[in-house]
Amino acid sequence: MFTNRYFYPRNIENFSKYKNLNFITISEMFSFNPLKVKYDQKLGTGVSGAVYPYQKSPDDLRWVVKHIQTPKSETLVAQIQEIVLGFSCNHPNVLPVKGFHIGLDHLKSMWDIYIKLPRMEGTLRSKMNEHIADNTQFSEEQIVQYFYEVVCGLEYLHKKKIAHRDVKLDNILIDKDNVAKVSDFGIGKFIDEETTHIELERAGTLFYSAPEVLDKNFQLKKRDLYKADAWSLGVVMTELCALKTKIVNIFSSGEDKEKDLAKKIEELKGKYNDVILDLLLSLLKCDPEERKTVEEAKKVLQENYGDLLVYFYRYLG
Repeated sequence: MFTNRYFYPRNIENFSKYKNLNFITISEMFSFNPLKVKYDQKLGTGVSGAVYPYQKSPDDLRWVVKHIQTPKSETLVAQIQEIVLGFSCNHPNVLPVKGFHIGLDHLKSMWDIYIKLPRMEGTLRSKMNEHIADNTQFSEEQIVQYFYEVVCGLEYLHKKKIAHRDVKLDNILIDKDNVAKVSDFGIGKFIDEETTHIELERAGTLFYSAPEVLDKNFQLKKRDLYKADAWSLGVVMTELCALKTKIVNIFSSGEDKEKDLAKKIEELKGKYNDVILDLLLSLLKCDPEERKTVEEAKKVLQENYGDLLVYFYRYLG
């Protein structure tokens, strides 16, 4: 027997810290119909769950649902956090959450979580795989476009006091208009004003994690969570430029990671403008104090590629 049970942040322990976010309301839940989920047309599988088309009719390609099944209340809370953060966001470079449904399968003792999302065309990883298959580099214009869009999405989150904590190729989605959108806030963290230091568990994907995140003895200040996102952004964009993944040795020290990545960026000279390469280097400093923020990265792109960005976008905010 499948029983509907809806949850709101006020009913979940420890959600009081989300007081500054725009909370979900009854109107933002969607009337879930399991018959509209096309389980035979799986679009992808991630760490937390699978994505399926959600169609009212065969030609309805607007929506997907992310389906997560879990017996663990901790996972349930993490997914509710993703829902809360997703509902609170309204930016062209952040993937919005459009609805949710949570139920309990009593026979399996499993929580069923469905998150309704706009349908995307792919990810930065799938875009990179296309170029690898064709043996072609991304053009500098393409790199600048994706760089700027991801920077804008992350800047928006940081201004809302949200650290993403899992920026990687798979979590940057591409829509039908080739616009990049930051997605997946399953382990994102809202940082309230009272937070001064954070004992951070090893969150995120190791190949994209900043050195300080992997150092269990490093006590992170709240600003360092944002700087950790900046490091991950640097790794993502270096991978795109180099057309290679897993470019970081996760077992090496922070200093060695910085040196190894600097060598890989040096190999890109002649393929991309020094402005891009220098910006990558500035995001991949092992010392968070020396690392550029995403806001500073955005300023560099605006100052050096302003005409191109104005041509690309209707906004330059």
